[in-house]
Amino acid sequence: MRIRLVAIPVLFAAMRLPAQGRPIDEGTLILTRAGAPVGTETFRVVAVGSESAGQMKLTGQRSVGEQRTSTSLLTDSLGTPASYALSIKDGRTEVFQLTAQGAPGRLASIWRDQQRNESMKEFVVTPGTTVILDDDLCQHFALVGLRRRSGQLKIIAPRTGREFSETLAPAGMESIEVGGRAVTATKYGLGAGRQFWIDAAGRLLRVVLPNGITATREELPR
Repeated sequence: MRIRLVAIPVLFAAMRLPAQGRPIDEGTLILTRAGAPVGTETFRVVAVGSESAGQMKLTGQRSVGEQRTSTSLLTDSLGTPASYALSIKDGRTEVFQLTAQGAPGRLASIWRDQQRNESMKEFVVTPGTTVILDDDLCQHFALVGLRRRSGQLKIIAPRTGREFSETLAPAGMESIEVGGRAVTATKYGLGAGRQFWIDAAGRLLRVVLPNGITATREELPR
């Protein structure tokens, strides 16, 4: 479906929400592949609005070489997406931009690349079981495990337009090293090759992705 190019920056600006909110988690993930550092991801999770509304906002930035990926995701308390924005820059040049806006049962996304190609796709959203896991980003797991412990999940990857189902399953307690210190964390598996570890408060400590990336928190949450 073809759309007017002007709609993308307008949507992106409209989705920039106020930074106020009750802090839930904030940290830096060190990205490695085969033990060698490849980059970092910083993220921040805040509770937005009243307790009854239960909205969560996650903002983050991924840095790998000269590439910077910035994200903003607004969800309900279980991670069901309400809006999403992503921008990728190579140096100072923006090479990709995506926005997604939710409506009851739907999430409509619009993207544009450096060649000014543009596209739109609509996803079906089921409250409480649909989450965003965007390609190789690790930060989104901070919402997947925050208030959910097991069950079938519908996963949306807006950047590639994929949607599929996987089972979230606890895999017991495990001792891992974070910031040079040993800590006992709960391990979870999500489909083939996706694993993550959270502490007793549900805060993200480590992620392993199918592409060989391991993301470990720089230091333990305070």
